[in-house]
Amino acid sequence: GEMLLTTYGKSTGFCIDPIEKKPLNHFYPGTSVLSFGTAGCNLGCKFCQNHDISKAREVSRLSEYAMPDAIARAAVEQGCRSVAFTYNDPIVWAEYAIDTAKACRAVDVKTVAVTAGYISPNAREPFFEYFDAANVDLKAFTEDFYESVTLSHLQPVLDTLEWLQRETDVWFELTNMLSPGANDSADELRQLCDWVLTHSGDQVPVHFSAFHPDFRMLDRGRTPHEKLLEAYRIAEAAGLKYVYVGNVNDTQHQSTWCKGCGRRLIERNWYELGEYRLDGNRCEYCGDEVPGQFDQQRGNWGRKRKPIQISQYDDAGESPGQQQRPNGVVAMQKESGDAEQQSEEAPTKEAPTKEASTKEDGQGATDTATQDAATAKHQRPGPFSASQEQAILKVTADLVAAAVREEAATVTSASLAGAADFMVDGVYVSLKRNGHLRGCCGFTGST
Repeated sequence: GEMLLTTYGKSTGFCIDPIEKKPLNHFYPGTSVLSFGTAGCNLGCKFCQNHDISKAREVSRLSEYAMPDAIARAAVEQGCRSVAFTYNDPIVWAEYAIDTAKACRAVDVKTVAVTAGYISPNAREPFFEYFDAANVDLKAFTEDFYESVTLSHLQPVLDTLEWLQRETDVWFELTNMLSPGANDSADELRQLCDWVLTHSGDQVPVHFSAFHPDFRMLDRGRTPHEKLLEAYRIAEAAGLKYVYVGNVNDTQHQSTWCKGCGRRLIERNWYELGEYRLDGNRCEYCGDEVPGQFDQQRGNWGRKRKPIQISQYDDAGESPGQQQRPNGVVAMQKESGDAEQQSEEAPTKEAPTKEASTKEDGQGATDTATQDAATAKHQRPGPFSASQEQAILKVTADLVAAAVREEAATVTSASLAGAADFMVDGVYVSLKRNGHLRGCCGFTGST
């Protein structure tokens, strides 16, 4: 007889990022932000770059587990200035997001919502009450695009932006991704910029980011750099003062410039800061004020990306199983037998006990005979040995090379030095050349 949030306390992962990646350019520049999300979405964007998360149906089995206090504790201990609710829209896991934002505020950690802003009027105030900042993705400026490409509507998003400006102290910035031939006409961009100027003011930062083919929009190429620069010029001509381009290499148009004296205040190369000429929130040269939220000094996190194991921040006195939330809703904690990524220093987990192996939906214990057979056949992974790592990397490289050459793949080590019997719930592959990241792809799905 109750509606329960089945994703409460569950996440698709935790990672420390630069705040500029959200993107937020006027919110404690250079600082680190602890990012996490759950699964699902209230939009159906055909170009979704996180579709393996936003369309996930197995979140209860695949996710990490963390209660709000553990997330706030992790942010403090890792020295993060803020926590970002991202990867999928936090509006669809509002109860978990609100409780976590409250826990962060209690320990003076800022909170950031990365959202499409598609929310009903009654829900806006309780959702944004405990957030300090937001990046709102204004996906286009036509109802046709919203209805046909995102399966939602434009007006509720505009209402949210107008409400944020008029009724709250939430610092927000806008992102508009330009999809070639879909939402990038000069006329539409002028209408968008004119609306932002009228309803949000000339000081709200606007980010124009490049599209790349993904999910169900594979019928067009990447956004040309010149199209981003055209949007940049249109926004400046409309009167917007802080305009940026994203997903391209362009320090000139990713940097912040003083509107008083015209000098560069914050140099940005992607997510890394260079020259920094702000004294608090004022230009060092002429004293002109820059809108946003700034510390006296810039952060120095750089462009690093650092995944963390959130389970180490769980309350040591908490027993696995169910934890009672303040409002009476029961959220499931990680069972002792659930898979968990280990650091090199962490001891290997013990095998699950029969008593701990219960279904998350509470409908009864797993059949012990089946469990015993599964435990005998598969191991939960501890740290990989050096030989296992090399075997996995060799097979991965062979498969990638075969795919690129359009040749039949040959697996030379099917056992992966014994690691083939490890049970895992997902994979994340990073490709590097001479130590530099060239690409990466992650997937969570069937075991």
